[in-house]
Amino acid sequence: MLARYPLHDILTEGRLGIGLFINFAAPALVEMAAIAGFDFIVIDNEHGPIGPSEAEGMIRAAEAARIAPLVRLDSPDLALRFLDLGATGIIFSNVGSRADAQRAVDAVRFPPLGRRGVAPSTHAAGYGVRMKISDHLAAANELLLTMILIESPEGVGAIDEILGVSGITSVGIGQMDLSASMGFHHNFASPEVEAAGNHVIACCKAHGVPVMLPGGDAETAARSIERGGSLLLVIAGSWMIGAARSYLSAVRAAATA
Repeated sequence: MLARYPLHDILTEGRLGIGLFINFAAPALVEMAAIAGFDFIVIDNEHGPIGPSEAEGMIRAAEAARIAPLVRLDSPDLALRFLDLGATGIIFSNVGSRADAQRAVDAVRFPPLGRRGVAPSTHAAGYGVRMKISDHLAAANELLLTMILIESPEGVGAIDEILGVSGITSVGIGQMDLSASMGFHHNFASPEVEAAGNHVIACCKAHGVPVMLPGGDAETAARSIERGGSLLLVIAGSWMIGAARSYLSAVRAAATA
């Protein structure tokens, strides 16, 4: 059932929030993320194998551990099922225009603020018995988070128009796709890609919208914070492999010293 998470206060107060990005089904990892101190998790439905059935257990684990469950999608048409399961926010990939942003907001919010379909029998609605449907609609429109990713030159160019859409909670920069679409594959540090990202960040700052940036290691996180990021994402698989390699290297070095 919908609830207010610490992430809501982080966003309201403009504090730093750090999330674990998970692209494989692992409810236990969600619980571990909360114990470790992460502020939210992102369930990846875009590139990962996680569908609604797999996401359900991860969302329930997030609810129990009091860590906000977000889901990344590549289409607004997919949002309804994850919202009905109890996701507290959706991250929409590759938003390139005001119309794209409006479709994203409409998919998350109930009328009159959006176009999300109403179903009182869902987990998010308390199965129609734990809360009044009117209370569910009001809580959803207040608590649900609509986040978007800018991943193309079109999105960069339209960012001011995009931010004019009411209901956008935060904006992230998809550096991998942005650099590729600009002809600089994986070269995030190229002056052109960095300038495009800085333009998005400056516009978000002017509109008072939090920015989501990478935070995979301490150096990357420090750079993202310096650029203006207040929400950082750590990719679970890469982070775990990096930590394991560091540990194994140190132990093996000590054993041969």
